[in-house]
Amino acid sequence: YFANQQVEPLRTFAYDTLYQLIEATGYEAKTLSRGPGNDAFRTFAQADELGGYTQRYDYDAGGNLQTLVHVGVQNFTRRFATASTSNRSVLQTADQPPSEEQIVANFDPNGNLRTLQAGQDLAWDFRNQLSEVTPVERESGINDSEVYRYDAAGMRVRKVRITQAKTVAHHNEVRYLPSLEIRTNTATGEVLHVVTATAGRSDVRVLHWQAGKPETLENDQVRYSLSDHLGSSTLELDAKAQLLSQEIYYPYGETAWFAGRSEVEVSYKTIRYSGKERDATGLYYYGLRYYAPWLMRWINPDPAGHVDGPNLYRMVRNSPVTLVDDLGRKPTVPNEIHYIWLGKDPPVSYVKNVGETARLNPDYKVILHLDLVKGVDASWMKNALKKQANANVSVLREESFFKEFERTASYKIYSNLYGSDKRNYAAASDVLRYSLINHYGGVYSDMDDHFEKGLKPKIFSSKPGRVYTLHPVRPPWAPSEMLVPNSSFAAHADNKNLTLLIKTVESRAEKYMERGLGETFLAQEDWKGRMQFVSEVTGPKVFTDVLTHQSPGYKNLIADIKRTGGKTFTDEGKKRMPLHNFIEIGSGHSWR
Repeated sequence: YFANQQVEPLRTFAYDTLYQLIEATGYEAKTLSRGPGNDAFRTFAQADELGGYTQRYDYDAGGNLQTLVHVGVQNFTRRFATASTSNRSVLQTADQPPSEEQIVANFDPNGNLRTLQAGQDLAWDFRNQLSEVTPVERESGINDSEVYRYDAAGMRVRKVRITQAKTVAHHNEVRYLPSLEIRTNTATGEVLHVVTATAGRSDVRVLHWQAGKPETLENDQVRYSLSDHLGSSTLELDAKAQLLSQEIYYPYGETAWFAGRSEVEVSYKTIRYSGKERDATGLYYYGLRYYAPWLMRWINPDPAGHVDGPNLYRMVRNSPVTLVDDLGRKPTVPNEIHYIWLGKDPPVSYVKNVGETARLNPDYKVILHLDLVKGVDASWMKNALKKQANANVSVLREESFFKEFERTASYKIYSNLYGSDKRNYAAASDVLRYSLINHYGGVYSDMDDHFEKGLKPKIFSSKPGRVYTLHPVRPPWAPSEMLVPNSSFAAHADNKNLTLLIKTVESRAEKYMERGLGETFLAQEDWKGRMQFVSEVTGPKVFTDVLTHQSPGYKNLIADIKRTGGKTFTDEGKKRMPLHNFIEIGSGHSWR
């Protein structure tokens, strides 16, 4: 309780039909300092001075945030103006929105933001990477600045903040080396070496001062950073597991509440929202781009182009609670596990399996997508899963994804298979799963595949186009072949290899559509012949063909596994086939 108000440690989120976040509730500090880099520090003794808040978000048809309404300890509204011919937006700072010309003037010809705030100019290099920010401009022309330098891969290797005193310029510098940061400050004489390591979802940092150590801190201080499902640092502990700091974030990354053991100690927390470093400008550095949490968007276009849709400034599809972006290029594999069931009721054991998956993966949203025949009631499945807060049941034909799917060639194939015979449901599910994961991103798993343990964080890299799979097997209908099961796999959305897979399935199915693909499948004499045919057109064979054709490394990996009988599993195999360590392939063949 605070100020006669009960504040519960609860956050809720609401979405529109495009899965854009439209409302969020939570709790915040009683005193707020809004804007870039502003956090009102408080000690743990003041930590209970909280209030509830509600934020509402409104977007235009292009996915650009137009209005943020904040109702809480301090009410405020932010309005944004967007250019009519692009997705370039600016924060409205006057009563009247800026003109089209004023919006255009805020960006350079490449779409990079020119000014962070009034008087804070941004400079960009020839690769469209931020090279300098001017936080303070003076009439004398002697300004404060923050300068950034990058290596050949575009990763930041040096940051220098220059502040002007009366007669001298002070330099606060960071040099980034593998697992080591060297931080120097000419104003204080500080020379600090920060050794960094990762343990699961947590980061460990050891602070070793060569000079200029603050009197109140011990040398070689160990700081354990505990993170949430997005990688955001929420708790810091010392070597004795004593609390150093705690931070709660609004959905788009601004700090809602921040407390620590001491202000000096808290000042050495550099890794924050989404596990990224926040600069003195308030910008978060993501590797290839910078993110402004108070603007809730990137300050320059996506360097990877349209891999995440036509809006190159939108932050993770306006779904910041479920999606993450490691390098500032696109969302990585989101923390979602998708199941599909078609036709009549699934076995009770399968629904229990979905619930167990949700229990083992508490940081994942688990969704059971249903396309049931008329008259089948799904309420018992919802009741069976309600104990797991992260488990959801969704009616496929009510999803915005399905409305888009209905306009594709894959839907014609799906419709033919779904409407023919239940023995074709497996093939129908094949066709559907590729488009579903290419739309949402995440992990797909058959209902009879069994999670033996929860997925570890960061097992999926941010490599564009990669599809993460199980270990290849010899299928019973073709024991001489080595195929990658399509029963469980993971990928980011808008994946070029999934897109090619979808097109390949459509191409292979096309010649059978006049008769009916479902009827052609059923015309096979025995189940092995039918399964081999299904495998080649929609299942593991076409899945394997596309992955090996697109990636010579993947092809060589399968050849090595086949040659050694699966006895060797290289580091490359662990990267490309990580699900092998978490999921046991099912053998239900329920639709055979």
